[in-house]
Amino acid sequence: MIVIMGTKPDGTRREITVNNDGSLAANPPAQAITRLRISKNTSGDNTLIAAPTGSLCIYYELLRLQNNSDSPITAQVKFGAADTNYAPVYMATKGDDYTDAPARGYVKLPPATALILNLDVTGKEVIGHIRYWIAE
Repeated sequence: MIVIMGTKPDGTRREITVNNDGSLAANPPAQAITRLRISKNTSGDNTLIAAPTGSLCIYYELLRLQNNSDSPITAQVKFGAADTNYAPVYMATKGDDYTDAPARGYVKLPPATALILNLDVTGKEVIGHIRYWIAE
């Protein structure tokens, strides 16, 4: 399979997937991308993007987090509050960061699922940004 991505003049993105047999595969609809700044400092689950309704999904193409405190932080990116499948990220010093920029072009969350950032302790700030869109 080959994936080709491009941006239209209006800012929407389009992905075309060609299967190994040469046929075209179905692709998510092209959407305008939203850039959201992140600044969280409360322990536990912090909602980055609220769950869309129905069959809509969150797609993201870049997620970047950075320790903005003077002590270590452990963060976990979760797909919904009940998610336990993702390993925590340890950022030992101010400036340490984590970047998720998938080679395929995007990460798709399950339908009606929020994107959550879980922090280990209150008072330590994590900053960053995410580029995302909502679609079926």
